[in-house]
Amino acid sequence: MSQFVTYNGIVGFVLEQRRQDLGYDQGQVAKAAGISQPVLSRLEKGKASITIDQLFSISKALNINPSWAIEKAQDHVVTFEKDNGIKVTTSKQSDSTEKNGTQGSSVLAGAAIGAVLTLLLSKK
Repeated sequence: MSQFVTYNGIVGFVLEQRRQDLGYDQGQVAKAAGISQPVLSRLEKGKASITIDQLFSISKALNINPSWAIEKAQDHVVTFEKDNGIKVTTSKQSDSTEKNGTQGSSVLAGAAIGAVLTLLLSKK
């Protein structure tokens, strides 16, 4: 079974980890970023595509530079791509795969991204 993860999922994971490291709940960050908590939840889980405006607003709420979030995400992309079983793809390609009913494929999102990253990073 092939597994893949989206760039949006990885960026969402990075933002979620930063929020948790700071001890903030989603409601606090969402309010500071000017978005709703359900929207933040979907972004963190990679279930929605993050816009540049949202990235900047959330980054400001988390006291980080948006480029930091992208750089951290890029580090994770490199980690995933080193493992032959996990492909990093765009949300559009992910949607296309799901609509075409590709057998044996699964999208990693949310906590699954963290679990796989932990496993891959522990192998180093």
